[in-house]
Amino acid sequence: MTLNLGTVRPGSTIVVPFHTFDSNDPAASVAIAAFVLADIGIYKDLSMDERGSTTGVVLLDTDGIDIDAAVGIGGFSIDLSSNATAGFYASGSRYYVTVGPVTVDAAVVNFVAVTFDIGWPDALINTTINGAPTSDTQFILLAGPAEADVLIGCPIVIQAVAAARGVGIQIGYITDYIVTTKEVFIAADPGGGAVADKDHVAIMMPANVRAVGGTLQTAIDLGNEIGTAGVGLAEAGGDGDHLTAINLPNQTRDITGTITTVTNLTNHPSIPANWLTAAGINANAITSAKIASGAIDAVALAADAANEIADAVNARQTTEGYAADGVAPTNEQFSYMIWSYLHDHGFSGTTKTSRKLDNTTSMTHTLDDATNPTDITRAT
Repeated sequence: MTLNLGTVRPGSTIVVPFHTFDSNDPAASVAIAAFVLADIGIYKDLSMDERGSTTGVVLLDTDGIDIDAAVGIGGFSIDLSSNATAGFYASGSRYYVTVGPVTVDAAVVNFVAVTFDIGWPDALINTTINGAPTSDTQFILLAGPAEADVLIGCPIVIQAVAAARGVGIQIGYITDYIVTTKEVFIAADPGGGAVADKDHVAIMMPANVRAVGGTLQTAIDLGNEIGTAGVGLAEAGGDGDHLTAINLPNQTRDITGTITTVTNLTNHPSIPANWLTAAGINANAITSAKIASGAIDAVALAADAANEIADAVNARQTTEGYAADGVAPTNEQFSYMIWSYLHDHGFSGTTKTSRKLDNTTSMTHTLDDATNPTDITRAT
């Protein structure tokens, strides 16, 4: 059975175990007669030319046979950061690795040991730099979409072709994409070193900052909407107060939007009767977490309000329910269990059966004696 590793990160070292069996008894494991690096072939995409170097390929447990003395378990590892065959390991490409011809149980066999892709699993596009970059912020992709400007706003991850996983990574932000040449432009130099031909590239899903105020943005345009040195935020108060405190002059102002906190509010108009209604309060606008401890007490409630609350509780129709044996009941369950136990029950031998409103069983109890009981315990 071929091992499929899915998409693996550039520069990873992958481990490829395999097993071999007796030809007459598939349940019996047997060892490969001999196993060398030349028996391993690594193929890329649809090419029939295997990788021209075994550099980076290592037989496990020295010889790749009977790993840790387990008969029939072989294996090897592949270092994808090896660039001995220049550019062979490339993001966006698919690989399969063959073993053979090798001798197993006197028979010569070949098999596919593993398949995998190289790239970032969550990327929109995995590809490589194609040719010498114009600069660290301008280069051509080997593969790209056929839609103009579709990559604008996408983060881009670049990793050196010969770097181990997680090493030599640079992250940028695409500001332009030329569909005819598959050329991308990055907002600023990522600063992790010079990018080069055949470096790995992953283009990720854009963050939700594509547009501000209806205007398409790039990584360096957000300041134009927000403003610099207080210019864009002049209406929100004096210098240094932006988005921290809003100072309104002593004159009439119309305020739109949402005000989350108000302090020192004076001379405000009175609130008209019936101004606040149930329809004017959003769902979950008032929760226990939003009411300070002691904010509502007996003093804060008018007498008629307390009576109305009590009347509403008393008039509320309860929901029938019974707690399981050994489980603490709710108030409703406790009331129904008392009612059922005292009001609607029957005896049979040492068993007392309490009934629900519909006369089905709510719970049972066991008496210590059918004639002269002195103890009763709940059974169900």
